[in-house]
Amino acid sequence: MANYIASDTDLTAVANAIRTKGGTSAALAFPSGFVSAVQAIPSGGTTITDGVVVKTRDANGYMTEVDKYGDCGVYEFGAASAGFRGYAYGYLSKVVLHDCQTLGNGAFYNRFISEIAGLEDVISCGNNCFNNSGLQTISLPSATSIGSTCFRQVYSTKNIFLPVVTTMGDFVFQSSTTLETVQIGSVGHPAPLTNNQPFYACTQATLTITAYATGANVDTLLANYRRNATAATIIIKASEATTYNGTSYAAGDTILTSEVT
Repeated sequence: MANYIASDTDLTAVANAIRTKGGTSAALAFPSGFVSAVQAIPSGGTTITDGVVVKTRDANGYMTEVDKYGDCGVYEFGAASAGFRGYAYGYLSKVVLHDCQTLGNGAFYNRFISEIAGLEDVISCGNNCFNNSGLQTISLPSATSIGSTCFRQVYSTKNIFLPVVTTMGDFVFQSSTTLETVQIGSVGHPAPLTNNQPFYACTQATLTITAYATGANVDTLLANYRRNATAATIIIKASEATTYNGTSYAAGDTILTSEVT
């Protein structure tokens, strides 16, 4: 936060304006400390580090766009019921995150928000963060930790990208039947093996899952995904130079493509 120090010219101009207004040419006298107090007034307002700033409202006064500063707490914008919109954030269409690294449990739970900017800085998502989300695409390029049922029953989300995730909770994508593309891991970042039934009830044939693994984990990863994603196309790529069934693969190579016919 910068302080504004007035120049002599600025102060003289202000003083002359005061004298003109008062109809006098006399020297101005101020209480002791007045000048230094004026010079110490900060300019530009206060830097916001945590909180919500309303940007727009609709004709009925409901908030439609907000800026969120700092991490999102538990149920920061969430609601217990998907059909009830009477809460303060029930009509939000856009949220812009600033300096947000953590999304608490249920941060956007049951919200019809169609745009969330700033997700590229998020490194941790709690349980149910995007449950019933209205986002078309959810890209979390920095997120390493994803909580259980984080993307459960997303009703319009088609694409989810988790390129560096290292831990995932249970039933992460449960019943998300609108999903078309999911990427888990990337070169240098193998998909985690500890998650339980991530694609529970995702039986749509339109789903393509791309995951990265070493040769030693390909079969385990494929079996875990196929257990529930019974009609999906599952592509396993090499997260690093590796060997599978006696064949060598460079990082990024497709090791296998599993399709249901």
